[in-house]
Amino acid sequence: MPPPSSAQDTINLPPDYYGEALRSGYAAWENTGWVRKTDGTPASDVEYVTDGATPRAFIRKYGAMSLVLASIDTSITTMDTLRRLDIAFDGPLAGYPDPIAQEEEGYHKNFHLPWCGPGGKTEIPGYRWIMYPNIYPKIDMYLYCGSRGQKLMFVVRPEGDPANLKMSFSGHDEMDIDVLGNLRMLLQERWVVLPEAVAYQYDENNEILPVSWTAQYEADTLTGEVGFTFDQFDRYKPLVLLIGPPPIMGGPPYTEGVCWGTYFGGNSSDGLMGIAVDDQGAQYVAGSTSSEFYDFPEAVGTVYWESAVAMLLAAFTPNNQLLWMDYFGGTTGNQRCMGVAVRNSAATQIFIGGTTDASDAFLQPSGSAYFDATGSGGNSGYLARFSATTGIMEWSSYFGNGNFTVNNITIDDAGQLLAAGMTYGDLPQHEVDLPFGASQWPYHGQGDGWVAKFTLGEQVLWSTYIGGANRDNALCVKSAANKILLVGETMSPTIDNLNPGNGAYFQGTNAFGPQDAFIKEFNMNGAQKWGSFFGGTGYEGVGSNC
Repeated sequence: MPPPSSAQDTINLPPDYYGEALRSGYAAWENTGWVRKTDGTPASDVEYVTDGATPRAFIRKYGAMSLVLASIDTSITTMDTLRRLDIAFDGPLAGYPDPIAQEEEGYHKNFHLPWCGPGGKTEIPGYRWIMYPNIYPKIDMYLYCGSRGQKLMFVVRPEGDPANLKMSFSGHDEMDIDVLGNLRMLLQERWVVLPEAVAYQYDENNEILPVSWTAQYEADTLTGEVGFTFDQFDRYKPLVLLIGPPPIMGGPPYTEGVCWGTYFGGNSSDGLMGIAVDDQGAQYVAGSTSSEFYDFPEAVGTVYWESAVAMLLAAFTPNNQLLWMDYFGGTTGNQRCMGVAVRNSAATQIFIGGTTDASDAFLQPSGSAYFDATGSGGNSGYLARFSATTGIMEWSSYFGNGNFTVNNITIDDAGQLLAAGMTYGDLPQHEVDLPFGASQWPYHGQGDGWVAKFTLGEQVLWSTYIGGANRDNALCVKSAANKILLVGETMSPTIDNLNPGNGAYFQGTNAFGPQDAFIKEFNMNGAQKWGSFFGGTGYEGVGSNC
């Protein structure tokens, strides 16, 4: 179908990824001779000028436009400053089409400027969006405005090739791509920022079809030519690359309203401290509760121990239905789950890490897995493993006694459990051969952090204290890309840090505020590869629910 040839032809604007309506107060006004260049000559190549968003867009013939930032002063005797960025499209297949305006506004503008003649230029129509058809073969470009600013939309129609799309920028002093993927251009000390493009497709019903990749910019900062990366998509459905700010709430085009939300509790105090999601989308939450088990609206699962304050683990299906809920712990005191993690496998397993004051916590030995039944009743660590399908506890044990906390756990890419926390002296040591090079630091006093890794059979593979002369606490452990990362808090002047000498950030000593954060990287054998303080002369803290 050939593209429309005038502003009067009807075209439908493709669906916006965020489902945004067109912004009121924004329009592209037709140039009937009221636009002039800075030298006073007519800007005959300008077809429309936008109003209602910055920067203003001058919509030009032959597949080009200019973005203009203005610095307007209060004096009529001095010239205002205009900063202009030109956008064109290059390459052997560029189509150089003229713009087509759509959806006329319900009102007009009048321009009574010196060069507009005695009667001025009146009854100027404005339009809500612009289209450049076939800017490349089977690629159209649209310009419109959402709630937070103007947007450029490139629509690659079926059988079109996004590799043809090349924007050419000129007029800027500097161009770069920032760490968030935004394309930035400096115009005389002012930046024009184009957010990273959102890629998606849509069907004949205008339903959004997400793709599994992002359209990152590929910029030649010397020539000003910019393209996009892309991956697999359905060649028989339109592909959209959308550049522009998301709405204030951001996010994909979901139906308005909360997708799912619920109270979760019984007849007393309840709290959740951790959540994990398996590769099927099932969710697992852990915490503590003072409510009676059967007071929960749907009491399904197992009561291993119901006490004044019990540890709680619950599973929800991908459709948010309660699958099972377990109570466990011992008879006394303050006990809670602090972390939950998923081991994805043929028989998915759920791990929890927490603390308990109970000397009679429910324990479940399992083969050669680490097992300690001698809880001190004075804040011991606690680890457990459950079947994701049934909620049956497969293994549980005290882990560390005497003012010992398990603050966080995770599962690495090999399926092995990692745990971190704080101790005042007691730390279980390795039960199998220690991996080569694993860091082994002594207890320094006043409370140290710790980190431990387990085998696939839940034996202690390696563990070490982390700290210095004063109080230290390891709060979060994560693993990815064959590395282990640990963060925590320290009041010590020095700890066992390591500068790898490769330009990595390194702060060798505490900045002598009340408390600094620390960051450490280990390899999968537990050998420290990098460690640093992170902080200033004030107080730095780390959130425990990472």
